[in-house]
Order: sequence, then structure tokens, then C-alpha cells
Amino acid sequence: MEFLALKNLFWVLPIIILAIGLAARSYHQRKKVISLLTQNSGHCNLKSNASPVRRRILGIALLSSLVFAGISALRPISGFVRTEFKRPSKNLVILFDISKSMTATDTEGISRNDAAKLLLREFINSRPTDRIGLISFAGDTFIETPVTRSRATLLKRVNQIQPGDFLVPGTDITAALEEAQNLLTEEPPPGSAIIVLSDGDNVTGGDPKTVLGQLKKSQVPIIAVAFGRDGEPANVPRTEMFTQSNHNTVKQLSESTNGLFLSASPKEVDSQIAKLNTRVDTIELDGKNIAGELYERPQDIFLWPLSLALFCLMIHILLPLKIKHWHPLTTAVVFLLTLAPSYYGEEVDSYEEALEVAKTEELPVMVIFTGSDWSKLSITFEQEILTHQIFKKWAETKVIWTLIDLPRVGLTDVERRARRSLVEELGVETFPMVVFLDVNKNPMGSLTHDPKGPSSWIERADAILKGEIAEADTAASTDYLPEEIRKSLEDPALTETQRSIRYYNKALELEKAEPELTLKSTDRFKLLLDLYSKAA
Repeated sequence: MEFLALKNLFWVLPIIILAIGLAARSYHQRKKVISLLTQNSGHCNLKSNASPVRRRILGIALLSSLVFAGISALRPISGFVRTEFKRPSKNLVILFDISKSMTATDTEGISRNDAAKLLLREFINSRPTDRIGLISFAGDTFIETPVTRSRATLLKRVNQIQPGDFLVPGTDITAALEEAQNLLTEEPPPGSAIIVLSDGDNVTGGDPKTVLGQLKKSQVPIIAVAFGRDGEPANVPRTEMFTQSNHNTVKQLSESTNGLFLSASPKEVDSQIAKLNTRVDTIELDGKNIAGELYERPQDIFLWPLSLALFCLMIHILLPLKIKHWHPLTTAVVFLLTLAPSYYGEEVDSYEEALEVAKTEELPVMVIFTGSDWSKLSITFEQEILTHQIFKKWAETKVIWTLIDLPRVGLTDVERRARRSLVEELGVETFPMVVFLDVNKNPMGSLTHDPKGPSSWIERADAILKGEIAEADTAASTDYLPEEIRKSLEDPALTETQRSIRYYNKALELEKAEPELTLKSTDRFKLLLDLYSKAA
């Protein structure tokens, strides 16, 4: 057993010590009073019907409840549970310039090579499901790793490559681009991109015009990051040579393929990683490139010590000190326990089964709609709400619930049509969306993700079950978007898959541009949800 909140010891421990001190003081005060009553004779003629044994039990029960409550406050866990979420996977090839000019120290106090490695490590760690290949180049090229999802292999090679590893001088960007093109195959899969990290100095080799044209035709953008101070000479360490960074050479690569250009700045690495991710996320997919990402969450067991604390407290309250009399609340508590409902909520496999079980158990139905491999909000909802112990305990007694997932891949045509039909029947407008129904299939309200966490979500769900419709969520419409954007999203020339991907990419663009939408504007947050729903 481990504890995740040991920092709470600074107030839990003093409270327990104080309680023990007060109990000891009370015991000594009692002995003092008895001593005065007996005039220190050691013999007392006073009679009491209080049980000494029960007095000790009551004291131990009170102290135990305090200790167990303190343990619960430290948040004990019994290990970690792994959950897999499926996310879109891009195909990326990184071209890393290791010519000697990259050793120059003119990038905010560090070398161009160190600045490039810093950016590259952070970028790799921020793309957990993408397939990434690494090619080093100077006057020649070398495939450090083929396209892989192994982050350990990629990071190991990034740490090992050093400027000057190639005997051939120069910076042959054209050869590097051709090698990257071969790595992506003759027909690059949708979601492919090339990332170039270079200072653009001493470019050798042929004209990249042909390969750039092929990449643009294949819709493979080049994301170029230039290092060093543009146009300013810098000394190459341990030599008499000087190098001059040429950002324009690197910038032309991105402009020729509708990519992205950045001038590297180690001080702004976080914001530049965000820009890189935004551009990569907008690369269109075909719905087949899906990869699983594992998340670890703690397995909380704080309910056990908390339950024991409550049990000990009830013993202290209800156990009579006098032999012949019970606490008047005892009868009331026993009576209430006999009135406790005998039915429990549960998760079932289908909507139809949920309706049948709900009628038998006389509980409302909760239908959860998600898009597990394309909707980031659905992934967040499942991670923060559905898998939390608080939600599970609540759902066990409150509702009969079922999960209806609409992933881009993995469903037959029959299954997809049936689930889409249910989406239309229940009026689902966004993903994720939770719809509450009574036993007669009448809608009671709906909820989407609550960024405040499971407790806040459950509070609103309880309000809906009590008939407070004002707590339900509604969704905005994409009709409020500018006309040119709306026409682009609804272009009749697009196939259904292409239109779905365009909505998805627009939602990503909006979310990346304003990561705190819920804090800035409720309407814009609802617009984001609407875009994701149309991508389903």
C-alpha cells in the first residue's frame, strides 16, 4: 500500500496527537475527581451502572475512527491501473542536421545542436501515439531509426548523434528529403509530414525543386525549424572556420509544401512545441491511422479506512455506556437500514437491455455516447469521469447505464448505422454526451464532460435525476461560424469521410488556439463540442 497525499501529514498527525493528549488528560482528570470523592482512601462508596469495559470500548472506538479517518486523508492506493485510449496516429519523418556548423554557439547561449535536441526531445514526448522516423544528414544521409512508435529507441538515437559524424562535409538537404520520401513509401499514407531541423548553412547537393513538388502533390507538408542567428557569422568550435545561419533556405522548404516555419528559440520551446503540434494535428487523416495510448491511474482504496472510521464512530455513538439502556438513535438507525432499497444500478451491454433492466429495477437509464478514437474530449471524459471510483460507486445505485461508442474504425456498417440511428433518436449533438431517460424512455436531461471533475459531474447528474432540467447541457451550432469557414466545412464536393476529417481538424485548430475555452467563453466551448460531434 502506498500513499499519494503524504503532504497531509502536516495537519493529520497534529490532530491525532492532540486527540490522544485530550483523551489522556480526560482520563487523569477523572481519576483526580474520584480521588477527591474518596478522600484519597482508595475506596469509593459511590455506585454506578456504567460499564467500565464499555467505557474503554467507547474510547478505543473514538480514537480508532480518528486514526482511520487520518489514513483515508492520506489517500492510500493499492497500485496503478492501466487504461488504453485510441487516438489518431500521424506518420512523421524528422531530418536532423548534424553538419559541423550546428556546433556553433549562437542560439541563446547554447549550441545549435543542443537547441535542436532540446526541441526534438520535447516534441517526441508530446506525440505518444505517432509513428516517427529519424534521419541524420550532413553531406550524406543516414537512417537512425525507421518509422517507429518506440520512444525509447528514438530518444536514445537523439542523444547519441553528434555533429561531425559524417566525413562528407556540407548540408545536402535534397538527399535528406529524398531519403525521407523513400521512408514514407512512394504513396505516403494520409497524416504524413517531414520535419527539418537545420541552420541552412553551406547547402550542397542538387536542387530540391523536384522532390518538393512531389511532396506537395502527395500532400506531405514540411515543417522547418531554423537554428542560429540568421545572417550573423559564428565561430565553429575548435576550428578557425565561421558559419552563417541561413533561415531563408530552410523557410523555402516549408513554403513550397504549405508547411510551417519556425525560428528556434530555446527560451520559447514550450510555445514552439505547441505550434508544431497544432500544425501536425491539422494534417488530414483517412480514419485508418489509429494507435493505442496507455494511461496509468492510481487504484484508490481510501473508502476502506473511511468506512472503518464511520463504523467505529457509530459504535461510539450508539453503544450504551449504561448496561441496561441503549442510545435512543439505535432504534431509528436500525429502522432506516431495514428501509434501504434492495436494488442496485449496473452497466449493461446494449440500449435495449438497459431499458429492460431499468423497468425491472425501477431505475432511470443513462446512455453514454463517446468517440473514443477521434474526440479528445471523449478520451478526457473517460479518463477523468468514467474510470473514477466516485463515478463507479454513484452509478452502482443510481442508474442502469450503457456505453455507446462511435469510433472511426472497428465497427461494421450495420453497427455504425444502428448507433447513428440511436444518436438521432436521442438527439445527441455533441461527443461525449450522457443522456438520462426515465423507465418510459422519456428524456430527463443530458450532460457532457465537466472539467471540475467527477464530484461536480455527479452533483449535476443528481440534480437532473431530481427533475432540475436547468442543470443539463445544451450545444451551440456551427451556424455561427464565418460564412467562408462554414462553406469550407460543408463543401458538397467532399466525401463523408473527408468532411468528417475537416470538421475534426477545425475542432483541433480551435482547441489548440484556445486551450482554456471553458474559462474564456462557454459559447466557444460549445462550438468546439459541436465541431467534434459533426466529425463523428
